Amino acid sequence: MNPVNPERLSVEFHSAPYGLAMSVSGDLDAGTAGAFRRQADGLSMGDGPLYVLLDLTGLSFCDSSGLSALIGLWRRVMETSGLLALTGAHGVAARILHTTAMHQVFRLYPSQEEAIAALTSAQPPTPA
Repeated sequence: MNPVNPERLSVEFHSAPYGLAMSVSGDLDAGTAGAFRRQADGLSMGDGPLYVLLDLTGLSFCDSSGLSALIGLWRRVMETSGLLALTGAHGVAARILHTTAMHQVFRLYPSQEEAIAALTSAQPPTPA
């Protein structure tokens, strides 16, 4: 849960077999993007790459500040040679991703199952 403005943005995390699952609901805008960035900056899976599924189904609004926060998360994941998979982009979020051509940068998946498959196949095999 976002401690700065919980009535406007909720960010939930939990570990999953493929890495880290995140879900965002509410407004990701100038008033909430800073809190989102701080939470994203703290993500870690130890020393290895980050594999993150970000579910945007509950996102009701996203402006340029919110897009910048998403790009910051993407950069954080890329710094670890990991993968960020987005699902549930709809409405304003989908529109801003397509208008800015960021849909060509982010990996967008129509379902969580497809995103999980991509995250799972991107990871190196576990040593026996």
